[in-house]
Amino acid sequence: MTDTVPPAAPSSNGSKPSGSPSNGSGRSVDDETPLRRTIRIVATTAVLALAAGIFAYSCSKGETAGDTSEHPAIVAQFPAPGGRAPRQTDVGAELMVGYDGRLTINGIDIPEEEMEGAVDPSMVTEAELRQFGIRPTSRNRVIFRPGPGKVIEELEPGVITVVLRYFKDSRADTTSRVVTWTAHVD
Repeated sequence: MTDTVPPAAPSSNGSKPSGSPSNGSGRSVDDETPLRRTIRIVATTAVLALAAGIFAYSCSKGETAGDTSEHPAIVAQFPAPGGRAPRQTDVGAELMVGYDGRLTINGIDIPEEEMEGAVDPSMVTEAELRQFGIRPTSRNRVIFRPGPGKVIEELEPGVITVVLRYFKDSRADTTSRVVTWTAHVD
């Protein structure tokens, strides 16, 4: 006659015998040492604190102009708020279709005829200028590129301040909003 050991009772789902809960490594959760538990809690807290810090920092960057919920008509800004750019870079913004705007860079108002998409007034009739404006195909692109003969020939190295006044097309007096941002020119 042989002695047999009765089998362990299956768990309620039938996967393995019931007993101490396991942490996945084969050891029971109850076997965790106080030191290991403290290390786990400290590591988890550090990761959460780092994530919260990154989130808070990213929320503060570009706060003056990068908040699209406050300025939903702005699609993109050049250079990006807080960004870096070369001295001959495009400066301005792309707006939603149906919007137009004007730029001021370091306190200098940029004439509309020096913006991207401006037509040469001598190449169009007076009636076309009155009907379509000086920038007939790019009103929503309020962009200036410094160059020879323009109000700003080259951006000075350092921080620049860009002020964009934007408005619904042909309604500057009633729908105007202003956004300001800075960038660093190398």
